[in-house]
Amino acid sequence: MAIFLLKLILWALSSLASLATFIIFRAVALIVVLFIQLFRVPGLAIEGALEHIAVLLRTAVECVFDLLKDGLVSLISSGVELVSGTATGSISLTASAFVELTEKMKNAFDMLAEIFPEAFEGMSEMVGKMVSDLWDNYKDAVGYIIQNV
Repeated sequence: MAIFLLKLILWALSSLASLATFIIFRAVALIVVLFIQLFRVPGLAIEGALEHIAVLLRTAVECVFDLLKDGLVSLISSGVELVSGTATGSISLTASAFVELTEKMKNAFDMLAEIFPEAFEGMSEMVGKMVSDLWDNYKDAVGYIIQNV
């Protein structure tokens, strides 16, 4: 009878120890998963932000290079026309090339003026969404902890 009682006590103690370790390890696992999820979402958002910045910079560099290329082509073209033309013709050609170059620069600057506000608006929306998502994830995690604690 004493052996049966001792076995029963030992079984109860081992069951309680097993339950306690299960609860501790489950809680630690849930916290680790929570932290991983919290850091993964902002990482994805930052990756998206960097992609948007790369596209913005690529577009800006392309516009600047196109502007420089058009200006250089216009300048070379004007120079060739200036050398090949007569004195009066070369003056009018130079003036028209300057006007054309000025118009192209104005058009390029207008295009850049349209691109940058849209890009910055998109970036501000993205940052706002990142902060909102971070806050929502925080609230969900706290709710999960409160519900599961």
